[in-house]
Amino acid sequence: MKAKIFSSVIFLEMALLLGFSSHALALPSLQLDIIPGVYVGGGDDTTYATADAFDLYAYMQESAVGKTTSLTDTYYLSIAVAPRQDEGDVSSIGSFSVDGTSYSFSDLVYGTPPVDSADLAPHGIFATYFMEMSFTFTATDTVAAYNVEDDSSSPGTMYYKMFDIDTTGLLAGYALHFDLYNTVYNERKDTWEVNAFAPFSHDAQSDPGTAVPEPATMLLFGAGLIGLAGIARRKVQ
Repeated sequence: MKAKIFSSVIFLEMALLLGFSSHALALPSLQLDIIPGVYVGGGDDTTYATADAFDLYAYMQESAVGKTTSLTDTYYLSIAVAPRQDEGDVSSIGSFSVDGTSYSFSDLVYGTPPVDSADLAPHGIFATYFMEMSFTFTATDTVAAYNVEDDSSSPGTMYYKMFDIDTTGLLAGYALHFDLYNTVYNERKDTWEVNAFAPFSHDAQSDPGTAVPEPATMLLFGAGLIGLAGIARRKVQ
């Protein structure tokens, strides 16, 4: 009898271990990361820049199941004003640049991305003013796969696209929030819709000073900054 109980316990422990291992290996097909940046959890679950000028990395692993992602797809980076704004409440945010090109309030639209169909879930950011940039990944630009949330390694490689962001010109009180997604054409509705997107636990934002995180989140953020002094974030090879 004891032998049977012991076997059952061992089986249960192995099943739980395998379950945790599978979870640990799970990696979103789309992610965003920032260098220099720090990941803030505690319900915020976003990577924040720790400088006004930073490199924003879009990551993609190809997937043939469910919400597919492929090297041949077109992807979109939305750049939104944070905190969330009501339409008509803003007349200027100053300026910011992406890869050396400057943008201002006149380049933004109001709503929820994508531009052609508002169906990226609000997640506390939208509706607000935003702009959308389309791009493709390059086959030669790859990095060892990892999970932005905890920097844990994952099997295989993922493609990356780097954006040089400078928010020095933003007016006080504003930040930029970033989301990543691709789209698919819905023939029945005759419209383009969001297909795969970086989970809201894997999005990114500029200077967190305007985000007003809760106290526990701020403690985590402070601890993250201290950690940055001794441990460099993973860099693209």
